[in-house]
Amino acid sequence: MNRIIQKWLIFFLVLLASLTVSLHAKEKKNQFPPELTNENRKAPKVEKNIETEQQRMNFSVDNKEVEVLVIHPKNIENKSYPLVYYIQEEGDKIDTVLQKMDAIAGMGYVVGGSDYKTYDDVEKTFLMLQALEYVDAERMAVMGVTQGVGHAMYLGCKHPESIRGMVVISGKPPYDKCDLVNELKCPVLLIHGDVDYQVPCGVSEYFYYDYTSHGKKATLFRVYGGLHYLNDAEWDRSFTEFMKFFGTYLSPASSQEEETPVEGQEETQTDTKTQNKTKPTPSPTSTGGYEER
Repeated sequence: MNRIIQKWLIFFLVLLASLTVSLHAKEKKNQFPPELTNENRKAPKVEKNIETEQQRMNFSVDNKEVEVLVIHPKNIENKSYPLVYYIQEEGDKIDTVLQKMDAIAGMGYVVGGSDYKTYDDVEKTFLMLQALEYVDAERMAVMGVTQGVGHAMYLGCKHPESIRGMVVISGKPPYDKCDLVNELKCPVLLIHGDVDYQVPCGVSEYFYYDYTSHGKKATLFRVYGGLHYLNDAEWDRSFTEFMKFFGTYLSPASSQEEETPVEGQEETQTDTKTQNKTKPTPSPTSTGGYEER
């Protein structure tokens, strides 16, 4: 009899938790300004600064072909550019994120990715991109999205001296694969929707506080009302944050020990100085916010 009561009690507690999450998501939606409601989510247009072109190649691993896509600025002869290695959701073809990669490349970056299946594919792709003659091997960053986050962070642990910065979006850190807070060295930008019910935002918040408490640099950008898969408007607003991040850590004079200020960096530094005094409170018109240590 006690077991039956216990099972029903657990059932009602789970149901109550689900209803709480649903009500929280509905409340967040009602706080959005008109241009961010589900009925009219029009994304701001991201304008490319320069023209780009594509290059496709492949490599063999375990008797299978893995296609690699590279998008870079036109007229790259005798030039080198910083690299952003894009690791999309596991199982997705690289062409599904071609437009997002192209937008980053249009800002003056080489952006590469592959139709990976395993971590070995991820690492092989990275080494191939690193060896390209027009890639500046001193300025490389990794960007992981959803399931690609685990691969991105593990790659950062395996190649800590090669990776200058990392952007991770809506994913889980691979605590089971490596000692993240000690083996990962680079600054990390975490972007996460605060009503993500698949991978809760608290996962990124925990990593943020854990990583920074060990003296490492991290930035947390919460997308208010954002779910696991960011819509176009939320992605384009996040675009501003990670391009600012790339501009800081992939600029020629930057290093992991010393930052080079870029446009918008002054605001970040101001937030850093005041974060111990007051925590940022999201306003009804906010689309995201961040902390930095």
